[in-house]
Amino acid sequence: MDAAFSLLCEIPKQGCTPNTKTYSTLMHGLCKQNRVAEAIELCHEMEEKDVCTDTITFNILISGLCERGRIHEGMEFMDKMKLSRCYPNSATYQATFMVFWSRRVFWMPRIL
Repeated sequence: MDAAFSLLCEIPKQGCTPNTKTYSTLMHGLCKQNRVAEAIELCHEMEEKDVCTDTITFNILISGLCERGRIHEGMEFMDKMKLSRCYPNSATYQATFMVFWSRRVFWMPRIL
């Protein structure tokens, strides 16, 4: 991940701008390494730099949070997703339902 972040810093020096896919890929890597807080910080940085978030970006964060038992925060990101005019897709619902099922959470929060 360190090399990836070095590249993120190098991109502007080359006259280019990191895009949504660049940030989402880094967030995915951070979540896989159990560094969800850093992925969320990266999302905030992305927004500060006016790089648009998309459904995939939110799915990565929602999955990362929910897989680590931070279901409430994951659902908050789903709300933020909708406010950003990104809408949940089948991957969003699959990630959340699988976590509910695996943790035997049978009450259904307001995700629909």
